[in-house]
Amino acid sequence: MVATCGLLGVLLAAQLNYQRRLSAAPRVGEARLEQVVQLYESQRAENDQLRRQLDEALASSGAGGSRQEVATEQHLAALGSFAGVAPVQGPGVRVVLTDSNGPGEGAGEQDALTVHDQDLLQVINELRAAGAEAIELNGQRLTAVSAVRCSGPVIQVNGSALAPPYRILAIGDPAALSGALLDLRGGILDQLRNVGIAVTVTREVNLQLPGLGREPSFRYARPAVPPTGGEPGS
Repeated sequence: MVATCGLLGVLLAAQLNYQRRLSAAPRVGEARLEQVVQLYESQRAENDQLRRQLDEALASSGAGGSRQEVATEQHLAALGSFAGVAPVQGPGVRVVLTDSNGPGEGAGEQDALTVHDQDLLQVINELRAAGAEAIELNGQRLTAVSAVRCSGPVIQVNGSALAPPYRILAIGDPAALSGALLDLRGGILDQLRNVGIAVTVTREVNLQLPGLGREPSFRYARPAVPPTGGEPGS
C-alpha cells in the first residue's frame, strides 16, 4: 500500500508539472508548432509509464492479498479439523462393541453384560493415548467439549442418544491404534470380552469422519489477551 500511494503521488505531481510546463510554454503563434507537439508527446509518454507502474503495483498488491487469504483459509481449515468442527479423512481403526447376549439372572449381572459410558471412555482414552487425531462415536464427532455419559438407559454424546452396537472410528496410525487395544494384556478389551461383550478391531485404509455439524458456543471462555506484565494467568 505504501508503494501504491507513492506511485499515485508521483502520477499527480507529474500531471501538475505538465500543466505548469504547458502554461509556461510559448504560444503557438510565438514558437514553432513542433516544439509544442514534442512537449506534449514527451509528457504523455511519461504519464503512460507511471500508469503502467501503478497498475503493476496494484496487481502485485492484489496477488499478495490473495496469497494471504489462501494461507488464512488453510490455517482455519486445519484448526477446524483439529477442533472437530470440520470433516476429516485418513487411515485408522474401526472398533465395534456389542452388548452380551448371555442370560443375566439379576439386574446386577445384566448390568455387567451391557456396554456403559465408562467402557467407551476407556477405549477412547486408549486410542487418544496411542495418537488418534480424530475420533467419532456412532456418527458423533468427539471434540474438546464432547461428553460421553449415561442418561437413563441410553448413552448420550453431543446431545444425541446412541444405541448399541457402538462403533468408534479413530484416525491415526492403524498399527499403533490397534496395538494399543489388542496388545494390552488385561486391558479394557480383555475385561469386556471376559463378560461376554463382543469387541472387534479392524484396521482401515481410509475413514471418513464428519464434523460436529455446528460450531461450539462458549459462555465463559474467550480469547486470551497477552499479558503486558506480571505472572501468567494473573
